[in-house]
Formats: sequence, C-alpha cells, structure tokens
Amino acid sequence: MISVIVIHRKNESWKLTEESLLVQKSFVPITIIDYEDTDLHGCSYARNRGFEKSTKSDLVLFSDNDINWKPDALQVMCDTLISNPKASYCYGSYMIERADGTLYSNHQMPPSFDPNILVKGNYISAMTLIRTRDFPGFDENVGRLQDWDLWLTMLEQGKIGVDCHKLIFTTLERAGITKEGTETYQEAHGKVVARHKALCSTVFIKAGAKFKQTELFIAPHCDDETLFGAYTIMARKPLVAIFNDQQAGNISNTPEREAESAAAMHFLGVDVVFINNLDEISGDFDIVYAPMLEHGHPGHDFIHNAAKAKYSNVINYSTYRSGTDLLPRGQVKVEATEEMKQKKLDTLLFYKSQIAATPCHFIQANKDEYIDRKIENIAICAIVKDENEYLDEWIAYHKSIGINNFILYDNESAIPVNSSIKDHEGVLVIPIMGKYMEGTAYMRCIRNFKNNFNWIAFIDADEFIVMNESININEALKEYECEHVGGLGINWRFFGTSGHITKPDGGVIKNYTHCIPKANEISDHIKSIVHPRKVVSLITAHAFTYKPDYYCVNELRQAINNTDIAGNSFSPHSSTKFQINHYFTKSSAEWYNKMRRGRADYPKERTMDQFNNYESQCTDVDTSIMQRIDAIERSK
Repeated sequence: MISVIVIHRKNESWKLTEESLLVQKSFVPITIIDYEDTDLHGCSYARNRGFEKSTKSDLVLFSDNDINWKPDALQVMCDTLISNPKASYCYGSYMIERADGTLYSNHQMPPSFDPNILVKGNYISAMTLIRTRDFPGFDENVGRLQDWDLWLTMLEQGKIGVDCHKLIFTTLERAGITKEGTETYQEAHGKVVARHKALCSTVFIKAGAKFKQTELFIAPHCDDETLFGAYTIMARKPLVAIFNDQQAGNISNTPEREAESAAAMHFLGVDVVFINNLDEISGDFDIVYAPMLEHGHPGHDFIHNAAKAKYSNVINYSTYRSGTDLLPRGQVKVEATEEMKQKKLDTLLFYKSQIAATPCHFIQANKDEYIDRKIENIAICAIVKDENEYLDEWIAYHKSIGINNFILYDNESAIPVNSSIKDHEGVLVIPIMGKYMEGTAYMRCIRNFKNNFNWIAFIDADEFIVMNESININEALKEYECEHVGGLGINWRFFGTSGHITKPDGGVIKNYTHCIPKANEISDHIKSIVHPRKVVSLITAHAFTYKPDYYCVNELRQAINNTDIAGNSFSPHSSTKFQINHYFTKSSAEWYNKMRRGRADYPKERTMDQFNNYESQCTDVDTSIMQRIDAIERSK
C-alpha cells in the first residue's frame, strides 16, 4: 500500500491534487492523508506529522496541495522501485505551470541518479515515492531546502534513489509552505552543506558507495591515463583520477575529452573520476601511481608533487619524456602481453579529438605501439538501449552482406552491450549517457570516424539493410562513388507483429514477414548511408546536410530533396536494389516494452494507438531478406 500525505495551509484547497490522485492507474492500493499546517510550523513539521498519521504502508509519497499528478505516476514509480530493489526512493521530472497555462522547467535532471551532482545541489523533488523502512524523517530545524537535506541524510546512510525517467506531475507557479523566515537560498545552501560537510566533499564512483579500490592511478589530464597507464590499469584495476587540466597547468578539459577518457576507462573495466584536487578523494590506498618528475613539464610535475605531499606510498610511472637520456624511467614495471598491447591500441580509438589535435604526441608517446588504422569501406553506426536479444542476429546478418565494422553507442543499457554480444570482432561499443542522444551520437561518430570509413550507414538495431540484386554491399556501393553524391537514401519496408502476441523463439528475420505495402506513404521514408567526409550536419536520424555540390540520392541516383517539417526525408519508393527492413513493433509484448523504454531521438512517447494504426496496415508479405540469405549461402 502507498500512503500519500498531502500537506497544505489552513483554508487552502487541495482539490487539484485529490482529483489527480483518485484517477491513478495503480495496481497498488492508495491511502490519502490530508494534513493541514494550521499553525504554520512549516513543511517538514507537516510532513512528519502526516507520516505519523499514516498506516505505515510499505511506501510513502509526500505531495503539496497544488500538484497535478500524471495518471500513471504512482504506477511508474512503483514499477521502477520493484525493478531496482537497492533503491530507497524513486523520483521523476516535473513542470511548472504559469498563470497563462504555459509550462516550464526550473531544474535540469542528470541522466540518472548521480551522488556527485546531488552533493553539490538538489535536483530531486520532495514529491518522491519512498520506501517507508528507509525514511528517516525530515529535519524540522532546517528552514529551507528540506528535501535536499533529506536526500543527503539518506545518502550518508547508504540509501540511494532511482529516476523513473518520466514526467510525473505539473505544479502551479506559487510560493510553497516552507517555514517563514529571512533566510536566502545561498544561506540555506551553505547551512545544508555545513550539516553534511564530509559528504559534500566526497567524490562518489557509484551511487551511495565510497571508493572500493585499493590502488589509485592519477593522470594529469585526459589521455595520459591510457598513453602511460594502460598496462598498469589493465593489470591492477585501480581507481583512475584525472585532473582538471587547468590545475595541471595545461589546456582545459572539454566535455568531449572527458567523455573519450570515460569511455576508454569503461572499455578497460575501471572506474574514473575527474577532480580539481586530491582532497576530493577520500580513502586509503595501498599504492598510488603518479607521473614521474620531469623538471620541465609543469602539469606532470604539479601532479607529481601533489601526490608526494599527500601520499607516502607513491610509485611513479614513465611519461613520454622518459625516452630521453636526461630523465630516469618511472618505477612501474608491467610486462605487457600481446593481448594487452592490442587492447591498448583498441583503447586509443576512443581518443579521436585528442589524436586529431596532437597526433605527434600520440605517436611519440607510444612509439611503434601506436598504429594508424587503414581506411575501411563501410561501417554501421547505431545507438542502442536494451536491445540485446537481437544484436547478435543483426551483426551476423550485416557481416554476411559485407559490413564488418560497427560503432555502437550504448545508451545506458541495463545489461551493457559489451557484455551481451557474442561476436566482438569489428564492433566498437562506446557508452553514451542521457536522453534523446541519437543525434549527438551520430554527429560524434561522423566527427570521430569520418577519416576511418568511406561510407557510414546510420540505422537502428531493428533495421536490416537488404540487398535485392547484389550479395555484397561493397560492390553495390561502387555505383554511387560518383560526383556530387554525398549519401544514399534507402527506402523502408515497415514490418508489424505478423500475428505474434508474445516474443517467438528465434530472431526477427524468419518470424516477421508481414509489412505495410510499398504504395503506402510510410514506405517513402528513407535512412541514409553517407560519405562522412561530405557531411556538414544532421537534420534528423533520417537525413543530413552536405557540403556544397553534394546531396543525397536514391537508388536510381535521383536527388532527394523532400523533407517534412519534422526533418524526415522522403523519396518515392524504389527497392529494386536496396531496402531497409524496419522491424518496428515485433510482437505485441515487445511493443509494450518499447513504449516503456522510451526513444533515443526525441521526447514524443510511443502509444498503443500508434501500434494499432501501423498493425492494421501490415497487409503485405515480404520474404526477400530470406531469399538474399539463401543466395549468400549458395555463393560460399
């Protein structure tokens, strides 16, 4: 049962909140408790008294009196807590309604629960579903920012939250019932920080936990951790701390550089933090790795001295200056196997922006270990989230038509893509955090890999490129290696459930054959295979803009100029040579999961009405992909 405690001042109406709670689509029973703050003791007092009146249900939800709850808010938060048993509370996003009815947001949510952000400032509303057993009560001595104080208190107790990634309520623009006083926000913020001083000076690796590693590797700036520490990191699995470059006397880190370093360390299987000083790191370490003293490189010397001042157990690692006769080599000695050397080379592929800026630095630092990868003909780029069940089939199929390189942006999959796929050869998985990151991922791919491939296909993990004439895409694309062609647009074939209510055994290719007819306007949609060095920017996941004198063509080499207001690109359906099989719904049950998972491109949610509309139009049968697979097998 959920106890919902609604607090308000004397004579204030709470009808809006009551009505939105009474229509909740929740399988969990709800008890509503109305608590009136008659004597203006403040919201902490009111919430605690309301909690004392509750039935001590398993879950408690605090609500102000002007909250318009979304109909599925409580169910979504319940489901999220059930799926995340280690979380003590579940929160979501909200919007504020002005007097004229327009909505706005006054807060920015991180991609997921992040204690490093929480200790710096609050982003979680008090309108949050909490496990009763974990609720410590609001501190009634805190005049402002009581919700932030609560979350920090729980964090000190090792209790963490989880984001349901849904808009759960809207609220009216007005003052709340926070205890009256003259305290400013800055003063209140300072008091809360002082109350939780130790916590607010701690850097967290994982939600709610201090550092578990017994060794620490300190890098002066992004890329040093791999250039000079890859073998140590592979062998010892330390915590990796990368300094802000301004502190290290060098150029400033950029978000892109930090993202590259974070992805590289994720690839090597270690945790990484970005710090301004060593005081941000708490804990005892058996070994601390720091750069050698170079007497000339201010950044490295700064970190060397800072580490020596704080730790007594420092071992120095070699840097690129250690190759000269004037400097001794570092003390770290790791015997690198051939497998480790290859993995270091693979790790360096993450550092595209650094390599582009200082290629000589990378070559000098790695000497003969760093090699320049040859240009391949084609790769597929896709952003994926929780699509593990079909990725092996998707990769194997596209390898069968001649695509051997895959750049996959893993958007916070519950089971990381690297852990779920069987065939890793030619597959580069890059973590990417946040909502609606498809466009960002695509442009990062073009920026970082445009010099590695002649063609990059931008498709989803439920889309299969079908060759209707050739059996090898590399041969088929030669026809489009001509003047003015910046990209090739391939038409969709849009597949439905083929009558499957639940997920059938096997993959998508043989199970789903019913699709929308070619004459339907949805079949005019295209997806693009582009010359990455001729792309200027992305319009949507379907279309790009190109350099002057270049444009996208269809399979007949006719220019595609038809783009709607949403940025979708269209071309009259032609699939003599190519088509893209879009297995959009799969089974009815899988469509439901797809709705819950959300989209990678923009906030508009998928619905059952959308599903029913598409499903009713799937009156064609197309087995051409199976015929091509047979042709490929016969040619071997």
